[in-house]
Amino acid sequence: MRSPGSKSCQIPPEEGPGRLSRVYLVLVLGALSAGYGALAVRLWCIQVLAHQRYSDLGREIQRGTDRVEASKGDIISRDGIILARSLQSFELGLDPSKMSREGIIEAVQTLFSRLEEPDEVRRDRLEDALRRREKGGRYVRLARDLDEESVAALKKSLAERLSREDARAVCCLPSSHRVYPHGALVSQLLGACDVEGRGIEGLELALDPFLRQQSGRRLVIKDALQRSRIYYPQSSEVRPIDGYDAALTIELRMQRILADELERGIDTFKAAAGLGIVMDCRSGAVLAMASHPSYDPGLYHLYPSEEQTERRRNRGVESAYEPGSVMKPVVASMALEHGLTRRDELIWGGGDSRRLGPRVVRDVRDHGPLTMEEVVVYSSNCGMSELGLRLGRDRLIDALERFGFGRKTGIGLPGERSGKTRDREAWSELYTSVSVSFGYAVMVTPIQLCTAFCSIVNGGYLYRPRILAHLDRPGERIENPPEVVGRPVREETSRQMREILLRVVQEGTGKYLQMDGFLFGGKSGTADMGPLYTKENYLASFVAFAPYENPEIVVLVMIEKPKARSYYGSTVAGSVVASVLRRYYRVEDEAYIVTVNRPS
Repeated sequence: MRSPGSKSCQIPPEEGPGRLSRVYLVLVLGALSAGYGALAVRLWCIQVLAHQRYSDLGREIQRGTDRVEASKGDIISRDGIILARSLQSFELGLDPSKMSREGIIEAVQTLFSRLEEPDEVRRDRLEDALRRREKGGRYVRLARDLDEESVAALKKSLAERLSREDARAVCCLPSSHRVYPHGALVSQLLGACDVEGRGIEGLELALDPFLRQQSGRRLVIKDALQRSRIYYPQSSEVRPIDGYDAALTIELRMQRILADELERGIDTFKAAAGLGIVMDCRSGAVLAMASHPSYDPGLYHLYPSEEQTERRRNRGVESAYEPGSVMKPVVASMALEHGLTRRDELIWGGGDSRRLGPRVVRDVRDHGPLTMEEVVVYSSNCGMSELGLRLGRDRLIDALERFGFGRKTGIGLPGERSGKTRDREAWSELYTSVSVSFGYAVMVTPIQLCTAFCSIVNGGYLYRPRILAHLDRPGERIENPPEVVGRPVREETSRQMREILLRVVQEGTGKYLQMDGFLFGGKSGTADMGPLYTKENYLASFVAFAPYENPEIVVLVMIEKPKARSYYGSTVAGSVVASVLRRYYRVEDEAYIVTVNRPS
């Protein structure tokens, strides 16, 4: 029993920092437990419930595809020489949205000072870059078609002058560019490509579906920053396909000869323009085709705009003319074919003019009485008018159709014209039949005329003219074989016309073009080019076949508006044709090139 006044012993409740520490510890442990529990639940959801989704997403981020470039096809001559080819190159550009204004100015000035571009080009690029910076543009091309060494030198110069941030905005992209090793030599025939490598004219346009490559895709493994790549060449999603190589019928040696002599003839006679075509008369293969003035297809955009149309026009297929007397063999051969005359028939009694109703037909001079053969040899309009009247409207229309006039030849070149013949209802015997007999009242293209002349001398076979020989790709070839599209005359008529055309060169209007030891036949023409026949501008033409004994080629040259020394076809165009034949067949003796006016 406790004594009075004694006190019981009691333990007071714990207070102070120790108690609070334990509370905080419990709370922290609880929070951590809850967090880890939530994380465990989340991981379980990812690993178990959403496993497939995140597995696919990871593979998508890690694995990808890169573009695999293919090569555009080459254009190759008959003798295996590259005429057009695409080469690997680079383009340099910048992202203006990631550069300061000062950085853009410094980059453009540095780049163009090393490239030595004109000031106006530098100014245009700078204005474009600054304008795109204000509008949030992401890429500006500064230069293209650069080789690897040039790119390295330019990037080094830019790195020295720009800040690190500005330098990172300069980028280099792989590309390709089309090159033409022979410049203007085959320019209008080949055409050109735009900056993206697409054909825009000539064979580059016509053959673009075959020349164009198809890029492939290949699988890659990438790091998280999408920079490091591991390629698996054996695992391509899409295989790259190179374009076809196009082998042409063009023979480069002949092309060079024709282009050289054509330019020399145009310069000699101060002419405005001209064209030439050389065709294998045994197959329709075009061995050469040239127009002047010309241009370099790799630099077509640098020519003044007012000159580009004339320089880039392929006159062989895109121009149509009233050809004049070079049409006379066509009419004469049809008169023989229909049995309306004989070579020895006297059909013109002489004189330098003939009245046909209200119309007067004139010759350059009076050659006296002429047989049918001599009418062609001496190029008599008066005598040819008789053949035109004998043939009449229906036979002449049929003749033009049989020789392919009035329709496209199908050579496969862009811009080919069909020419123009008079409608049957508008045909007049005294005007149209007579005019057509010596090459007026009908518009023909040079390729039509050359093709028709081939059929006159090759036994009567009209071939479709062709530029493309075949398309090649590894393990694959697409042929473009010769194609006979008609037979206007028989072998006998063809033989007689060869003999008549030989006399043209031996004793007729082309006698000044003879070469010792080498025989060829041909026909000259001189046509008034004025719409009102004002006798101010002429078209001088000459078409020939060679060799005489076994014809292989036909050469046609047409020269527009000669202004010096002469304007007759035999002199102006004939001298060019003779020089082409002499060089191609390596005839030692010089042709007799006349320097005074001679009749057509």
